[in-house]
Amino acid sequence: MRNVCILIIPFLLTMCLAESYSALTAFGSSSTQNQQQNSDKHGSRRTRECKTDEECAAIQNTSCMSDPRDYKMRCLCRDSSAPINGACPNRPKAVGSPCKMDSECVDGSECKTMNITISSFKTCQCREGYMSRDGYCSIPSTFTILIITLAHLIAKSLGIGF
Repeated sequence: MRNVCILIIPFLLTMCLAESYSALTAFGSSSTQNQQQNSDKHGSRRTRECKTDEECAAIQNTSCMSDPRDYKMRCLCRDSSAPINGACPNRPKAVGSPCKMDSECVDGSECKTMNITISSFKTCQCREGYMSRDGYCSIPSTFTILIITLAHLIAKSLGIGF
């Protein structure tokens, strides 16, 4: 029975993660819809490649971050979209973006210190109970919560801790 559960738990977790990709963002539309809208609005998304935020200082409201389309570091707007006419509208910052206050971050996230040794560096991070996907935070679906709970109960009954 223990071997069966060891095989079932990774399967359940895989199902849980696969299902979360279709979760709604904090704004109520799926991440796939957001990606399609960003592509349509901004065309090919050709923006300046970068290594640091300082390289993006000339483009208003941008940060050096990984482009979700090709994972290259580029000067992108706070929501991971490309600048329009060389600037970004003042939008909430995406998960992982540098911040100073919670109000700068997307819904479902907060401005937190990432590393105890570098206390002045803060980034937008999803609040407890939220999941990060494409720069936004969303609440996992009931199905996801059910699968995680079931896996935990099976593991607990077999004396397997995780």
